[in-house]
Amino acid sequence: MITFRDRVRFGETDTMGVVHHVKYFHWYEMGRVKYLTQAGFDVDWMLHNNIHFPIVDLKMSYKASCKYDDEYEVQVGITDLNRARMDFICKIYRVADGVLVAEGSSRNLFTDATGKVTRLEAKWYDPLEKMYKEHKEKAGW
Repeated sequence: MITFRDRVRFGETDTMGVVHHVKYFHWYEMGRVKYLTQAGFDVDWMLHNNIHFPIVDLKMSYKASCKYDDEYEVQVGITDLNRARMDFICKIYRVADGVLVAEGSSRNLFTDATGKVTRLEAKWYDPLEKMYKEHKEKAGW
């Protein structure tokens, strides 16, 4: 599992100063990309070389709210992985009091530019699998 922290920006809130629900998905996406980058993926290179990873399932459950200028922490990990897909889990916490504000999951497939499911080559899969196994062991999944 990887984590990162940030603060709620004014533009991420609604007129009541509460984070708009769609912004949690943006933070989740930031976490997924950070996870892949940490595993050695060059996301830009992959996209320009027709290796895509579209989301085919996405869920989010809201437990509490973040407000303008709250510090939040995003935790993202892979719960299942093979050469054709990866399943992520995400938890978002309000740092000041440790409250879980949202949690979710997603499934990404590996595809070519036409959307045809493909199997990830070993040079990309092996480092991702190594990180997944290390994190899975630490998390006790």
